[in-house]
Amino acid sequence: MYPDAAAVNTLLLGVSAKVMGVPEENSVQELRKTMMLPVRKPANGMALVVPYQYIKRVFGHLNSSLSSTAVSTFVKRTHALTNISSWITPSP
Repeated sequence: MYPDAAAVNTLLLGVSAKVMGVPEENSVQELRKTMMLPVRKPANGMALVVPYQYIKRVFGHLNSSLSSTAVSTFVKRTHALTNISSWITPSP
């Protein structure tokens, strides 16, 4: 059901190469260089970070979101079919 890490990595590197306007081979090298990017800490809001770490995080967040959606949909549908109860998502 989930795409494997290699497929997600290839897709994300392809997108980043298009955005940066460089070939895919060069996009990995560019993403591994440190850049000044906005961060939550330190308080000044900018820090030297390696952008590639953020791209790697997308895979975990994608799988987490897919899992949450799949489980939520399954529970809602099961409850609706069996008339057990109604499923209400709490507001944040």
